[in-house]
Amino acid sequence: MADTTGVGFHNVQTPGPAEAPRLDSRVRWFGVPPSGNGHPDSFRGRSLLVSERSNVGREGALSLTMSIRIQSSGTPVGPTRLDRARITLRRVLSGRISQSFFRDRRLTGDANYHSVRRAPDISPEYRRTSPRCALSKLWSRSVVWYAGALGSALLGAVVCAMPAVSGEASRTLKIGILTTAWSPWHSNTTGFRDALEELGYEDGRNVVFEVRAAKGDPTRLLDLAAELIQQKPDLLYCVAAPDALACQKATSTIPIVFTQVSDPVAVGLVESLARPGKNVTGIASLRAELTAKRLELFKEALPSLHRVLVTFDPREPEEREALKFARLAAGKLGLELFEHPIMDRLEMEPALAKLEAGGRDGILIIQSGLNLNIPGRTLEVAISNGLPTMYPSSFWTQYGALLSYGPDQYLQGQQAARLAHRILTGTPARDLPVEQPDRIEFIINLKTAEKIGLQIPQTTLLRVDRIIE
Repeated sequence: MADTTGVGFHNVQTPGPAEAPRLDSRVRWFGVPPSGNGHPDSFRGRSLLVSERSNVGREGALSLTMSIRIQSSGTPVGPTRLDRARITLRRVLSGRISQSFFRDRRLTGDANYHSVRRAPDISPEYRRTSPRCALSKLWSRSVVWYAGALGSALLGAVVCAMPAVSGEASRTLKIGILTTAWSPWHSNTTGFRDALEELGYEDGRNVVFEVRAAKGDPTRLLDLAAELIQQKPDLLYCVAAPDALACQKATSTIPIVFTQVSDPVAVGLVESLARPGKNVTGIASLRAELTAKRLELFKEALPSLHRVLVTFDPREPEEREALKFARLAAGKLGLELFEHPIMDRLEMEPALAKLEAGGRDGILIIQSGLNLNIPGRTLEVAISNGLPTMYPSSFWTQYGALLSYGPDQYLQGQQAARLAHRILTGTPARDLPVEQPDRIEFIINLKTAEKIGLQIPQTTLLRVDRIIE
């Protein structure tokens, strides 16, 4: 089983001005060299040091190297683990994640999924050796800083890419949050608030949150957006496309940050992804485009799958777009798509009642939020009746959904918080390109599979990012 045996920030020096920040990657082997051509797959029973170096500071005046030492006994350290380690270190050193932010276990989701494991590319016994699991352990330990003569205070100031907000030196900011969900504080909004706190915004000290939840009723969004505007917030955070569109209609001056919008250009939120051009920017979710992949993974996990229910609100353009991708994929996969449009939450019951357990019928969820409570009510029926489900985010698998493929909502909130911080510190929203999700995950809940009597193929288990069991 692999484990991290050492981590440190070291080799701090002043090399002189650099033309541009750069990142150098280095891998060093300890003990007997790997066999064959030195490919990481041949590495067994030795320790491995993965290093990244970056010139940081305004003039590149500080050189910072961070290393992760991975100890493996009996199992190979494959290229996937090395690449993930390099990417993680690179993101920390380039300032996308500060050391204090990354140390939070919630970045990997392990705080919310204590039984979740990673199944790497080669065999199931590697699950516990995932870099995500290892790195979450790593950062739960103490991080050793060697600042040398420059001092730890200077090092901390340079490594954090964005300066913390000083509550004593600035006025109290007000952030309005609009969500279609039933509860104002859920996975996405909590991630947003937690990441802002890491960046120096402390609720009740230098920032106040005004949160409005539509409780699954999109017809309330315009009124709730108007309420938020009356509070004169410094920034509006919108969890999904309907929320963002409602806020956009209510103001053209207050900056808006959104998440979980499949195509922000198509719905009219921004002029382009690279240049939003308005008072709006955020995180695109690729939800419609990923619908076809979800259906493909659904069929792969359940070879017996024949008929798939898709319940949608015809008033929502993003749901109609996702349905188009589902139709195309269903034809290629030989699946029968059972389309059920609804405009009232009670209208979904007849379609759910027609499905039968056993693995031939399944349910594909295309909603990003809780519109008409379609995701929530569907999951209740699916768990009770033994029906397999595929959801667009990992939030639902922890509550019993069989499968999910898409961005993690908590991480989406954290990613949006970094955009919000840049806006609150002076960068106009129109100058911040729309970002894509940092991570797309395929998750299987084996507890649910066992409960409804379904066997997931081993080839599928080897492809997943997380397994809940």
